[in-house]
Parts: sequence; structure tokens; C-alpha cells
Amino acid sequence: ATVSVLYWWNSSSPFLPMLVRLAARRFLSARVGEEVFLQMDTNRDGVCTMGEVEDFLQRYPKVRTAAMTSVAEKRNKGSSVKKPIAKPDLQIKSAAGESKGSTTDKNDDAFFISTEKNICGIADGVSGWRKFGVDPAEYSTEFLKQAKKYVEEADHGNFCNPRQVLESAFERTRKAGSAVVCLAGVRGNELQVATVGDSSCILIRGRTLLLRTSPQMHANCRPYQLALQCGETPADCDTISYPARTNDVVILATDGVTNNLSDSQIIDIINAAGSDASSIVKEIISNAYRNSLLPSGQSDDMTAVAMVLT
Repeated sequence: ATVSVLYWWNSSSPFLPMLVRLAARRFLSARVGEEVFLQMDTNRDGVCTMGEVEDFLQRYPKVRTAAMTSVAEKRNKGSSVKKPIAKPDLQIKSAAGESKGSTTDKNDDAFFISTEKNICGIADGVSGWRKFGVDPAEYSTEFLKQAKKYVEEADHGNFCNPRQVLESAFERTRKAGSAVVCLAGVRGNELQVATVGDSSCILIRGRTLLLRTSPQMHANCRPYQLALQCGETPADCDTISYPARTNDVVILATDGVTNNLSDSQIIDIINAAGSDASSIVKEIISNAYRNSLLPSGQSDDMTAVAMVLT
């Protein structure tokens, strides 16, 4: 690197022998780890010490500043300045859902997927409405129909806030009944969840369980449930934001799945299936249903959605 100090140079100064630049080169090289030449307009011979060079630079602070500034400029010359690379927003790489009724003629669960808006959801219709002549599937199905409609119509870029989706669907759903609901989406580098009741959102990285939502219960077998008539409202939902990464897997599952599969079994299924969301969800439902037939199993409708992030 070359440092020109001619602008501040006083050629009549007796302190400027010819060999100053050689000593100054060594001096500045030791200080900044780089060769620096002081271009000086002088024909005088002489010898100076390193101490004299430092004294000179102390007496002429502009020279020192120019030297250091030029070194930095020369060091960067010819190389592009590396700007911080903004980490891209997470997206749903792939997603799949599957639902299986406890019997062949009924299934009160529902799910929806929007990879375009990076959000998915599940709803579990409350079966107790049957004794009042109400099909529990109507509310859960209509709720997620309205949720998906809001997601597709809303101008929110590639993300819809789960809490806002839940609120909109609640206001638009005019069917009798009630449902447990869990919605999850990704924004920036976070997983965002809005949930009411005992369905679960599970975040898994490799073989590590990072997040599992807690069930909201009034009592055993009495989960929180969204309903216009006599249930909870969106004000009662739990909202969660959690840091996520590429290749993380998110599972949404109704209690029919989580009552028949442990967390460790779900992790095993994910790691065996790899990053194929369709394979993951098929294996989850298949294994949950198989376990439900065991003496210790619990017969129930089962719904799961798997999301692989990128």
C-alpha cells in the first residue's frame, strides 16, 4: 500500500532525510502489518532512528492519520466489501395432512394447508353435540373452511398470523357446535402458534423435541373449545412464538393421535421417514391407529399435519 503525505509535506524541514521513508516503512509495517511507503519530496541524505520516525509522526498527526486511512483504503481496494447476508425467511418446504375417523362412517376432525401463506391448521369437532342432534363435523369443517378462505383472500404477503386467522374464522363460522383448534405458521425465523384446547403443535429438530404446546383443559375430557353459544373465544387462545430453522419438522395433531403415540414414537417416525411430509403424516396416523386397537389404546378420530421447513 502506498501512502502519500505530500499534501502535508514541508520539504524545507531538516528532519526529513532521505532514509526516513525506509525507517517509516518498517515502523508502519510493524504497526499495521502491511508495507507502507512514505513518498517524500527530498534529496537529502541521512540516517534516522525508529524513535525519530515515531517522533516525526507524533509531531505530524495528519501524516499518521493519512497513513492509517490509506492503509485501510488500499487493503480494501480491489476486493468487494462483504455485506451481511440477510437470513431468508423460513417457509414451508412441504406439508401434508391425513385424517382417519374412529369408525368408517364418521370423522369429526378436519385440517387445512396453505403452503403459499405458510400456515396450516387442524380442528377437532366436539362429539358431545351429537346428543343434541348436531353433527360435530359441521363446525370443525366450516371453521377451517372459513380459515382457509381468509388466508387465501387476505393480502398479507406470504404469511398470515395464526391468531388473526383464528379470530376471523371464529367470527365467520355460523354453524352449531364447537371445536378444538390449533393453527401454526412460520414468519421470519419463527414458528407462530395459536391454539385452543388439547390438540398439539410439536416442533422437532433431529431427535430433539423443542416445543410441545400444553393442553387447555377445564377438567379431564373437557378441553377448551371454540363456540359461539357456550364455549371459549379467540381471547382464550394460547399464542406461542418459537425460533425455528431449516429442516425442522412441525406436527399438528389432535388428541386422537397424541393419546396413542408418545413423543418419542413421533420422533422415531419422523427420523425414519426423513423430510417427506407425506410419509411422515401417513406413518403417524397408521401407528396411532394401530396403537388405538391395543387394550391400552384409545379409540378416537385422528388427524395430523406435518410441515417440513426450509
